[in-house]
Amino acid sequence: MKNDIPVKGVRKELPEEYNAIFYQLVQHITGIKITESTPQIIANIKTRTEYLTDTEGIDSNTASVGEDNAIIILKNLVLLRYYYENAPNLHSVEQPASILLIDEMDATLHPAMQLRLLNLLKEYSENYKIQIFFTTHSLYLLEKALLPAYRDKIKLNYLTHQGDHVTLLPKPSIQKIERHLQEIQNVSYSEPPKIPVFTEDTEARVILQSIFGYFSSRCKYFKNLRDKFHFVNASIGCEILKGIFQDQYLDQNTMNAICILDGDNTGQKKTKHNIIILPGGKSPEQLIFDYYDELANEPNFEMYQSQNFWNTDTALSNGLTKQRYLTSIKPQILDIEETIEELKESSESASGIRRERNKKIFNNNLEEFKIVFDFWLDNHYTEMEQFYRDLRYCFRQVALLHKLDPELWPRSACLSENRIPDNS
Repeated sequence: MKNDIPVKGVRKELPEEYNAIFYQLVQHITGIKITESTPQIIANIKTRTEYLTDTEGIDSNTASVGEDNAIIILKNLVLLRYYYENAPNLHSVEQPASILLIDEMDATLHPAMQLRLLNLLKEYSENYKIQIFFTTHSLYLLEKALLPAYRDKIKLNYLTHQGDHVTLLPKPSIQKIERHLQEIQNVSYSEPPKIPVFTEDTEARVILQSIFGYFSSRCKYFKNLRDKFHFVNASIGCEILKGIFQDQYLDQNTMNAICILDGDNTGQKKTKHNIIILPGGKSPEQLIFDYYDELANEPNFEMYQSQNFWNTDTALSNGLTKQRYLTSIKPQILDIEETIEELKESSESASGIRRERNKKIFNNNLEEFKIVFDFWLDNHYTEMEQFYRDLRYCFRQVALLHKLDPELWPRSACLSENRIPDNS
């Protein structure tokens, strides 16, 4: 059959050192080791490389379409690198030195090759001022391009076909793109992935929400993944939770979650099983009650705080005063102790009374106690930093099981002692 596509040789070739770079890139991306090559122009628009390899039966005529396309891309990358390195006047300009257009970059390429090629494109774009535009329908490649490691360097535009025109998809995410590519209607599509978090009760979840707010104000990474956690709305005792999370079968098959016990469960932390402990060393209510009392009654206590609680704008704006605490809140707490003593004197059971009454007082004065706890957070960095590391460890253990990238919260991420600017 006659081939009607004009193919001609190219007289000019890259210097030998750049050919060597080209061969290295081909081997790195495709695994093909080229021994010699000759460039060609196809239909006056496409540069193709005729090549031989060190493996019998593998050459430019037997390579797959994906490998062939990858080699064409690599050859053009090296050409643009040569152009940049041999034109010093381009090094100081702000705009791109060259532009590379790639249609269907992923075409028939193995996912591992797609990722290696993406990394190389990113590297060459940064180092040799090449502005690269490529199209793709690869969900794997799109998901990688949306990760933090690439997000600042790659601008993703997803075009939706509207019949007579195309429209840019606003704020593209892998979930939105997957819906479009698979033509899945929004009503039947599952919610974005979240990690379940189990706690002992509602009070613990209130405390945890405040802690998450504290982390968000002091860690740029946590601020972006706070909504990746789902607080399970259930009250489950400490012993039951420990049994569930340490059960060998459940641990290996279903419990891809995080368990956060109250602070009075000292010594029960088992990060291997995703079991961690709230800071403070006490139950949520008792921690706040005791701290509130210390703020009001210890004359030297506030010397060790970053500022005087009663003089803060938040306390003043919400009507929190020592007088209010001593006349309104403290009597309610003392009444619990009196009730327990009366029950003991009459030989009646006082089991669970303190916790039950504590919860009632806590929930009746919830907004006030949240303000007190926020102040506690601001003055207990060491304890919070430990809990931050524990939670980060557990997140990284279960993230992939929920299709979340562990690097959303890198090991190197730190908790700042001070609030970070809102725009950081």
